[in-house]
Amino acid sequence: MSKTLLTISDGNGLSIANFTKWPKLLQALTLDSLQILNKSIPGASNEFILMQLAETLKNETIDCAIIQWTVPQRVDVILTDFWNDQANDDSVYHSNIFNSDNNQWWITSHSDNKYIREYHDRYIGDYHSAQRSQFYILAAAELLKNKQIPFVFCLAYQFDFVGSTKEDIESLPWVWHEPNKGLSEFRSSSQFYKLDQGLVNPHSAIQLDWVNAVLKPNCEFVDYPEIRYYNIQKHLTR
Repeated sequence: MSKTLLTISDGNGLSIANFTKWPKLLQALTLDSLQILNKSIPGASNEFILMQLAETLKNETIDCAIIQWTVPQRVDVILTDFWNDQANDDSVYHSNIFNSDNNQWWITSHSDNKYIREYHDRYIGDYHSAQRSQFYILAAAELLKNKQIPFVFCLAYQFDFVGSTKEDIESLPWVWHEPNKGLSEFRSSSQFYKLDQGLVNPHSAIQLDWVNAVLKPNCEFVDYPEIRYYNIQKHLTR
């Protein structure tokens, strides 16, 4: 009987049209042993990733989890009349609205909205953002440990840990090709780096390479036949 693997990330984990991301690739590789439940949201902050985890653990039966944390300098807001107007006026992120914990959230990502930019520029700096994200990561680890769910954490982008929780964060089960570096930085190390098209998220072949080079050797619940990896690789690189 297959196990349910929960995956959560930002846009690095959400496949769109012909752009296949690592959770969907992982499903193709492990179809005999794992059923992937993917809760990734494009542009999600680490706070929203934590909320996705908490809500999913409350409502679903999960056997194992891979959580991919993103840059700490993001903020998402619960939709009020004011924030709904701001979202509607955003030419890029107006449709980035998602439900979590009985609320509608605007996932602001890199919005140029003046109030979002003011928040980043005046009220919270990079160090503060990193500290806050580290508390989200520690809370996520406790949620998973309390339910005795095997898990690993990874990064979408480089994240240099700071402050008094640095050692606690570093003691968690991280998987990466180099300490503190994520999928985005892996693209230059991948054997398929020449296929990269300079998009925000790495080419699908690079994501497949990351699964094989980073997840499989370091994650006990990820296993698949090598022939399946090579067949998918051929399809993505032809």
